[in-house]
Amino acid sequence: MSVECPIFGDKSYLTLANEAVFGVQDGSPAYRYLPVLTYGLELLSDQRQPMPYTGMAEEFDNIIGQQHVAGAISTALYGWRNGADSTSLAEYIMAWAFTDLETLCNLPSKTAQWAEGPDVANKTHLGVTINGATLAGSDDNGSAITLNLDTLGSDEDPLTTAQTIPSDLERLNEFLFRDSTFSIGADSGSLTAIELKGFTWQQQRNLTPVYNGSLTPRRFRPGKPNATFEFNIEKADGTWDAIRRSAVSNNYYGRLILKGLHNGTGATGDYAKVQIDFPKLSFNVAKDTWARSGPALQGITFRIQKPTTTAASFGLTWSEV
Repeated sequence: MSVECPIFGDKSYLTLANEAVFGVQDGSPAYRYLPVLTYGLELLSDQRQPMPYTGMAEEFDNIIGQQHVAGAISTALYGWRNGADSTSLAEYIMAWAFTDLETLCNLPSKTAQWAEGPDVANKTHLGVTINGATLAGSDDNGSAITLNLDTLGSDEDPLTTAQTIPSDLERLNEFLFRDSTFSIGADSGSLTAIELKGFTWQQQRNLTPVYNGSLTPRRFRPGKPNATFEFNIEKADGTWDAIRRSAVSNNYYGRLILKGLHNGTGATGDYAKVQIDFPKLSFNVAKDTWARSGPALQGITFRIQKPTTTAASFGLTWSEV
């Protein structure tokens, strides 16, 4: 007697394509394979259970009002380019994850094909838009840098045949925290390098689905955005204690540099490199963690704010080195 084979998670994979029109799959989409740690997108329904007076106390109906897609994607950063791709996978995914917070309309959306099985329970998610993104790196977990995406989407369709996996995945290397540097100072011309145990960059848009009489969202409306940056250090002096006691606002310029091997798939050098500039880091809090048998640790958190100039609250500069 044959036994039904379950779907194993490590057989599933994700490919993404840009959408010119929100929620509409392009006619000839250019798909990018994205290795993921987790993929949690699913179709959700806004439901109600009408209970008119009929002499019964229990529910007896279920009505679906609207539907939308929601869920999280967790991945790493990769310096690898596949074939004729003009950018590294890290640049491609970060451009989507960290769109300028001043952008309120026409947020970039993607079509996501999830090969489940594959070709057993494949699905396509349309209009996938970034609601929030968290980029984090630390000494822990093998010097990993992870990118966690909180997403919303418009609809879900079945998919018969998934895109094929690229053939040169042996060249796929993650960005490592050990190759990162962070500097901070009064301005871009007076930066001092900081020894980090870890960092976290978080950005949230607070999107709301807009249905306007449709079953699925016509678009997503952003709320008030917010963004923070935190770094963790072994505490060696009272510098940040003094800043915490200050009754005035303390603003800084921060620069984070990340690198990942492209293994010969780039145009030059060995690494894909991104320089992330934060023109206005506004000090928020410094939290101490004291341990009797180890060094005292300190986590310093800043609000990422827009400068008084026309500059954006952050900038991404890509190169190969």
